[in-house]
Amino acid sequence: MIAALQLASLLQQVDGVLEAAMAHQHLPGISVAIAQDGHVIYARGYGNRVVPQRLMADGHTVYNIASTTKQFVAAAIMRLQQRGLLNVNDKLSKYYTGYRYADRVTLQQLLTHTSGIPDYLDQSNVPPHATAAQQVAVVAKLPPQFPPGTRFEYSNTNYVILGLVVEKLTRESLGEVFRQWFFAPLGMHDSTFGALPWTLRDGAMGYTYKDGRFVAIPQSVADYGYGDGGVDASAYDLNTWDQALIAGRVVSDASLHAMTTPPMAADGEPLPGGYGFGLEVQSLFGHREFEHGGDNEGFHTGNAVFPDDRFSIAIVSNGNQFFYDYLLTRLFSIFYPPTPQEQATFDAGAPHQDPAVTARALALLRRMETGSVRKSEMLAPAIASSLPGTPEQIATRAGAVGEPTKAVYRGVSYRSGNRLFEYWLFFPHAVVAYYFVLTPRGSVYAAIPVRAD
Repeated sequence: MIAALQLASLLQQVDGVLEAAMAHQHLPGISVAIAQDGHVIYARGYGNRVVPQRLMADGHTVYNIASTTKQFVAAAIMRLQQRGLLNVNDKLSKYYTGYRYADRVTLQQLLTHTSGIPDYLDQSNVPPHATAAQQVAVVAKLPPQFPPGTRFEYSNTNYVILGLVVEKLTRESLGEVFRQWFFAPLGMHDSTFGALPWTLRDGAMGYTYKDGRFVAIPQSVADYGYGDGGVDASAYDLNTWDQALIAGRVVSDASLHAMTTPPMAADGEPLPGGYGFGLEVQSLFGHREFEHGGDNEGFHTGNAVFPDDRFSIAIVSNGNQFFYDYLLTRLFSIFYPPTPQEQATFDAGAPHQDPAVTARALALLRRMETGSVRKSEMLAPAIASSLPGTPEQIATRAGAVGEPTKAVYRGVSYRSGNRLFEYWLFFPHAVVAYYFVLTPRGSVYAAIPVRAD
């Protein structure tokens, strides 16, 4: 454990980083919790969980954690496998027939987002406040977008279906499974499933920032998703979960190994994406990391555990424009400062960077800075949908002004059939997350730069 005097000094640095993020990213509230060796060593809130009443956020404030829900579904699937009720190598059709091509994909391919099943969120015919069955129905007759097992492409539909499989085999609701198997036994007293966070004790309302003020984003329970995004939890509880997961109190060691082993391509190389079962498997400054974020309207979550260090960080906000990836990196480096070589490796970026793509991405950013990009050439992800104005104004507001001092390539992923290239751009007074999207037809888009410091 970290000595008390040293911990106090480190936590002062944490406060400084998060208070600056509150101001730079225009956030109503943030909650953070940090744990080591099985114990939460810090849990605190900043700002407000409900703005009009000035109700303060704290370490136990409850937020919708969106896609961070997926690791709970994956753990439930592994529990079922441990009981002999399923095998992740089985075809989906053995357990669920609501998808026409269920005999083409395995449960493992759903868990790793390599199934090719289209994301229901990309469809235009999803009914308002759709149930899980309705979410699947909109893609039920659509074939896989690529041969299953050949590519990583994130699809929320995968985890909606997996949630339905859990319910079928347990004959319980997904929320009840989570409560009985995880929340109650692990002491996750703030956590629930399928509720509106602001109706809960110490719960938060989600907000967007518009015209200099915070505007509430009330949603229905269905709007937050199902197996893909329905859990509500606190930063404190997420650390409780993280520490239990790596201590073997959630699933067996063999199951955790499976959950944290990304799938391989036919040539024996790991598929790009680094995704296990409900967990992104990566490395930060040479430390193994299991991480998953979550993004729903009004709520954003970053949750990371470093198994070899028995260290974890959860950071959640009720601000729609919250960008957590870089903050997680900064917070981790307070406790585990990188060596010069580790920093240089990080600055070199992800492997397999295409210099030609990077050059095109930065050229489009320069056009954005000068106002010569049309809005039709921009994508507005949920994390930045609250930033109005021209492309030039948006870039200026994010601090993306002039040549960046360095551009760190963070990797490529597939979304909706497009290739999405992520960069962290370092400017003299800002760090900006920037996305460059290349469509199958060769069209390009710039995703709105988001201030990340």
